[in-house]
Amino acid sequence: GYAYWVRQGTVVSSELDLGYTMSPVQSGVNSWTLPFFSSDNLQEGTYVVYVKDTETGAISLASTNTVVVDNTAPTLTDSSSSVTELGMGQNYQARSSEEGYLYLVAQGGWGMPDLSSAQDSTSAYSRVRVTSSDIGQVMNIPVNGLADGYYWVAAVDKAGNWSDYSSYGRTFRVDSTPPDAPQFANTAFGENSTADITSGYGGVVYVVNSTEASSVSTVSDILALADNTWNSATVASSGYFGNSTTTNVSGVGLTDGTYVAFYAESSGNLSSASANTILFDSAAPIVTYSDQIVRPGASLSFVANEAVTLVYLIDANVNIDSQTTFNSLTQAQREGHM
Repeated sequence: GYAYWVRQGTVVSSELDLGYTMSPVQSGVNSWTLPFFSSDNLQEGTYVVYVKDTETGAISLASTNTVVVDNTAPTLTDSSSSVTELGMGQNYQARSSEEGYLYLVAQGGWGMPDLSSAQDSTSAYSRVRVTSSDIGQVMNIPVNGLADGYYWVAAVDKAGNWSDYSSYGRTFRVDSTPPDAPQFANTAFGENSTADITSGYGGVVYVVNSTEASSVSTVSDILALADNTWNSATVASSGYFGNSTTTNVSGVGLTDGTYVAFYAESSGNLSSASANTILFDSAAPIVTYSDQIVRPGASLSFVANEAVTLVYLIDANVNIDSQTTFNSLTQAQREGHM
């Protein structure tokens, strides 16, 4: 026989009142499937189904359940429109106007989204469910697990309609490869000096207490550590001297101990820990000596509680209460000796 899609609420008194005709396909005993194609141009709305027996001409009552025909694609709002590259552990942010899914889909031929990849390979797409309460809300679509390459963001509703990707026409790159580990250019620093870290351009460098380094695999791990166990500094985005640059990280607020360096490139990928370490020492050395009268050219004897690299002779009439005061001294008021 035949099946008919009829808009709900339509009064059916004869076959002339029936709407769109379909030929059912038998899928089992007393089980039939009604195929529907976008080319059928059935108007949007809620429909019921009638069945006609071709042998007797009898027409059934309307089906007790309904089918909603939806031909309208969801509207995608791209909240990460300024993003050009993302790395592992990061999310792309977008919103959809309908229930369904938000996808990151691999770029296919001619630069268009490869929608088939959303079914074929989990490394070619990532998605997040959009429920009724999520409509219009910013959703985080995870990048983890995607293969390196270029991706589109798209929305699909419950009816299977895809958003119009031509309306925003942009892609972003997924980069899952971590950068090379940075290196310290010096061996020790304090609250009034810096750790000098050599890394690639762009991103952020971190100094992390070595006792915490084993728990770090992402930038989020570092940010979750106690404030006195790490510091960071932004790396210059470009330069003219090869593929690396040196960035100075302050020691203010850190606890004494040994530190390693990490480098997070602009995509968010985090390097492994530096092969070398640096010592952070906030305690000033203590120098003792007996009162001595010396003439120019003679030597002054003193004892220090730790190794020192530079000793200053300061005018006894000057009160040194801070690094700022020390830096303000004239050359006549201080003299440095190695």
